[in-house]
Amino acid sequence: MYMVQQRVTTAVREGYRDASMAELERELAQARAARAWMAGMRLPADVRASLDEPIAAIEEALAECARLKRITV
Repeated sequence: MYMVQQRVTTAVREGYRDASMAELERELAQARAARAWMAGMRLPADVRASLDEPIAAIEEALAECARLKRITV
């Protein structure tokens, strides 16, 4: 599972490297909303966790892109 998460993280970093701050903030808000929505679903905890992991990787990568953008701007 780690390799999948790493691949997701790398793809997000590469895909959003040149994104505007506004775009990064929109996408980050969407990832956070998706995680919040899934957290409230009536699913077994292990199923929720398996769905949450890739979205958490996306959220973290987008947040990292936003941090880097703030530093370099």
